[in-house]
Amino acid sequence: MKVRQVAQGLGWFSLALGAAELLAPKKLGRSMGLEKPKLIRGYGLREVAAGAMILARPRSQKAGVWSRVAGDVLDIGTLAMARPQGRQKWVHRAALGAVAGALAADAWTGWKLRRQEQGALTEGGGAAPYLSGWMQGAAGRSAPSLAST
Repeated sequence: MKVRQVAQGLGWFSLALGAAELLAPKKLGRSMGLEKPKLIRGYGLREVAAGAMILARPRSQKAGVWSRVAGDVLDIGTLAMARPQGRQKWVHRAALGAVAGALAADAWTGWKLRRQEQGALTEGGGAAPYLSGWMQGAAGRSAPSLAST
């Protein structure tokens, strides 16, 4: 799968999550032990903005994905402050796991988009794009022969 397609998937996910946070902030917060509906609604706006930025045009995908990374870090910090009780503990742990997974996917996608933008990553490219300049030069030359000295 191409990295731009992954980014688009993240954009659609952001829109859906943002809509849920905007439409049902009390229910979402209560399920995790985080009863701050205004904060959750604000996070919903952030998600919608990130999704829109990713889906708007390819040039803004990288910024949208990196804004998701920053949002994921903020979400983990906010969830760490929650005080779940009873059944909420299970939902809280699941939410932390989901955000950690999203953080990994977002960071990977952002890194790949950055590498692609720099021209270092080509579709189906091998290890050569990752070699530094002097290593690429050395790889193209043969070692000096002892017989010629």
